[in-house]
Amino acid sequence: MIIHLKNTVAKPTAHEIGQQLQSIVFQEADYFVLVTPFALKTLPDAVLPLVQASWPMDSDIQLASKNYRDELRRIRWGSTEIGGSTKNTVVIAGPCSIESWEQIEASAKLLKSLNISTLRAGCYKPRTSPYTFQGLGLEGLKMLAEVRRQYGLNIITEVKDSSHIEEVIEYTDIIQIGAKAMYDQSILRRCEEIRKPILLKGALGRRLQEFVQAAEFILSGRQFGSDSVRAGHPHV
Repeated sequence: MIIHLKNTVAKPTAHEIGQQLQSIVFQEADYFVLVTPFALKTLPDAVLPLVQASWPMDSDIQLASKNYRDELRRIRWGSTEIGGSTKNTVVIAGPCSIESWEQIEASAKLLKSLNISTLRAGCYKPRTSPYTFQGLGLEGLKMLAEVRRQYGLNIITEVKDSSHIEEVIEYTDIIQIGAKAMYDQSILRRCEEIRKPILLKGALGRRLQEFVQAAEFILSGRQFGSDSVRAGHPHV
């Protein structure tokens, strides 16, 4: 259940109710929002006078649910905006992996000539064999930052595991969570704390429930109203 408390409810009271209902608690504008496990269908009588609105749910897909927020959400980075009523389509392009400065600069020049404003390139490329190319890592991230400085491009790159997530957050504009990493709760939890757009890719063979609940991890850690989460699904 998602609960909007009245704006007269103070923070200590909101957190006390949250603890009572085993809720996540965060603030939106001048009131507090609680998200409880979906098993909760009715509110205790003592809490009802403090509630302005509530939405019982039939699963733990809650903040991403159309039952709660029916409109398409807007996602913004830099001067780019998609979703909502914009009807905008954005092309993101670039090499699968950064291999050299010459390669990534040539890619940047091509994107600029095509009026494409967001460049995607991988810096961490784990392989089955330890003897094959694993990506340039931090060196590649610094190249991406330089490309952004010189060519004014937005940068998106993928985080593969939690060992390098802080570096990816520091150097890029959009964080991509790869298909395998969508199950990594340490990555999802860290991404819930930042205010950058997240591109969440679905793992091969995953169920829609699993996919959207990965997005719920990110949404549940951000203040409600964040327009910086997208999960490859029009209502996430």
